[in-house]
Amino acid sequence: MRMMEPPVSPSELQDALRRFQDTSPWPGVTQIVFRLAGVAILLSWALATWWNGQMLGFWVAGTVLGFWYASFLILTHDAIHHTLTGWRRFDDFAARAMSWPVLWVHATYHEVHLLHHRMNGANPLDPERVQPTPEELAQARGLGRVRLRHQMIWDMLLRGGLGLILETLMKGWSLRAQAPKMVRAIVQDLVGIASVAAGMQVAAYFIGEHLEPGRGGQAMLGLAVLWLFMERAIGIVMYVRKHVEHYGLWGERQHFFETQVHACRNVGTNRLMSWFFNQLNFHSVHHAFPRVPFYQLEAAHRELTRLYGERGVVLPEARGYSGAILDVLKLAWSH
Repeated sequence: MRMMEPPVSPSELQDALRRFQDTSPWPGVTQIVFRLAGVAILLSWALATWWNGQMLGFWVAGTVLGFWYASFLILTHDAIHHTLTGWRRFDDFAARAMSWPVLWVHATYHEVHLLHHRMNGANPLDPERVQPTPEELAQARGLGRVRLRHQMIWDMLLRGGLGLILETLMKGWSLRAQAPKMVRAIVQDLVGIASVAAGMQVAAYFIGEHLEPGRGGQAMLGLAVLWLFMERAIGIVMYVRKHVEHYGLWGERQHFFETQVHACRNVGTNRLMSWFFNQLNFHSVHHAFPRVPFYQLEAAHRELTRLYGERGVVLPEARGYSGAILDVLKLAWSH
């Protein structure tokens, strides 16, 4: 039987989206500088309140810093595709410099995420697949079935940032045969994170001793406790992204572009939330054309929706992140 022709041909999509795929470095540089400045200000606030024993202020500062740093860390996603600045070596270096201080395994995630782009919607081995297969649902029992029915809540509140780190390492290791650079990436992350973490703790100790002899250990403890705030906040944001972008949309279509366009959820949201997620709410066009830089995603998304709209096809879209979260929770519960 002859497969139905897709509503928009691959050649038409490529022709229409080609003009959006050149990357200028300056929007990315601006984003790095602005968000890094926010990190510096909030980090200073958090450490100052810890040093002065103002625990309520420390909790507030640590929480705000955690969510702000999550938005900073999202920039590393664009670095994977070399669409942050377009300077390939700079993007690779900058992403590691952003990631290792909070123990995020960026080099491993780089390889894992590229596999995700190859496998999304088509291969159950996709390391970022969150939607369970019918076989997985049928085999799940007890606590495993409870977890599948409440997966987003489980991931956000229980697994958190540490769970995401361990999950990424384990999935990377299990898929090392699929990605020749995976083992090197894991080793690079473990060595890099250990070196940066040790350097930060040594610096905290000596700064503390310099400010007030005998309080170096307190400075080190403050840095460690601050990481716990950030681990929770970053975990919440990253798991929201992971579920909202793909849950409930699994399925292979007529060709690669069709699969990517329909296996991703777009989120209609306000400018602030779109900025926070660095325009990744326009997710269909990102998956179909990962060379489109973040600052062109909205315009490219409009072109994509125009092409499909002319054929009477509506792309998957949720109304706001709160609406997207509710959609995912309902779908998971229905299982």
